[in-house]
Amino acid sequence: MGNRELRILAVPWRFFSSLRLALFLILILTVLALIGALLIQMPAEVSGNAEFREMWLQQIAQPKFGVWAASLNFLGLFNVFHSLWFIGAGILLIANILVCNINRWKSLKYSGRTNRQSDAFYAGGTHTDDFDVPEDAVSINIKLAGIFKRHRYKVYVRDEAGRSYITADKNLIFRWGTYFTHLSLILFITGFLLSNTLGFRYEEFIVVEGMTKLDSFADEYWPDGTPMDYRSDVVIYHDGIETEKGVVRVNHPISCNGIRFYQSFFGPAVVMNVADQNSLIFDGGVALAKPLNNDNLLRYGGGFVLPQYDLIVAIISPAANTEDPFIPPGSYGLIVYNNSSGEERFSGLLEIGKAAQIDGINYQVVNKAEYSGFQVTYDPGRSLIWVASGLFLAGLATTLYLPYRRAWVLIKQELPGSSAVRMRLAGPRNTVLANELNDLKAEVDRSVRKERH
Repeated sequence: MGNRELRILAVPWRFFSSLRLALFLILILTVLALIGALLIQMPAEVSGNAEFREMWLQQIAQPKFGVWAASLNFLGLFNVFHSLWFIGAGILLIANILVCNINRWKSLKYSGRTNRQSDAFYAGGTHTDDFDVPEDAVSINIKLAGIFKRHRYKVYVRDEAGRSYITADKNLIFRWGTYFTHLSLILFITGFLLSNTLGFRYEEFIVVEGMTKLDSFADEYWPDGTPMDYRSDVVIYHDGIETEKGVVRVNHPISCNGIRFYQSFFGPAVVMNVADQNSLIFDGGVALAKPLNNDNLLRYGGGFVLPQYDLIVAIISPAANTEDPFIPPGSYGLIVYNNSSGEERFSGLLEIGKAAQIDGINYQVVNKAEYSGFQVTYDPGRSLIWVASGLFLAGLATTLYLPYRRAWVLIKQELPGSSAVRMRLAGPRNTVLANELNDLKAEVDRSVRKERH
């Protein structure tokens, strides 16, 4: 690669090396996250469907934000965490952190090498000392190197005519703590982006008991009527093949191909069939999941569509909180609407097990049932988030409990049998460094006195 190409590459490299860029991107992500937390967001099951998305904008966003709804939607602020702004800022921050860490790699790689410092260097700094030792430079050099090693320093020695230089490092892993923390940030951002772009979360996935996927549902209650336990026996199919079978309880999900099913709620349902003169046109469960509170009568309703007849069929349960004067036990309310016009075609009662014929179509409630409501999530960034958490804790622990320290020592042979020692220590904890400097000096003194005696 020529000089011209290198100069061209240097421009974006300098751009991504900027600390200001990192601060700016973090600010952008923080603002977007606040918008996502404070501004109503489009549900996941809505954002993936163009028709549902348009309905949500007209029925939810438009009444709330008026003329601003269209602009907010255009900017992607109703779906912030999937927007180009959020994803782009996240990718740029990852690139920024990577480049900054590559730039620091050289200093980390060569840390701990012997440095020959000037005499003036030992006069600066907070933790410095100089003293004379009644031994020649070679002897005191060996002793000092041994003392540093006993204090768990990594020692490098450089000898010159009449002088010896010692560079000693303790807790070199401290510098890796920064890399652990930065790598954890990269993984956090990557995991979050993966989860928000490729993952999904459905809060209300409803399956009626006895239908495909839900074999049975059971609920248990304490004497005061509060739920003690509720569970669903489920079978999960993929492309028509059974892939998973088990029991789902609250806080005990079942997982299949990375998709997790959580028990979330439950309620009443019915199993129905609808037939015309030629064939069965509907045979399945109807979840009565919508509460209908009229005249202090708490009923539950649900429904389904018969597209071949342009009809909507609504089923209403008897009141759950008191005796229902209109819908007796063992019966359900039935209302049939024209789907296109909304016109009511029929309103009456259906008794369990008895068919009612309306305009040549037979409607029958086969039996009572219950439905199970699941929260379904797919989180491809989950593993990365766990790894990132571990790395972050490792980096934090390394930084707090293994502080990096460095010592420089200059030993000068001034007279035969006499040496001048100059020492300087650096590190993040001033009190600890002061004590360690005194301990090292005292140990040198003890070592010399012991040998002389």
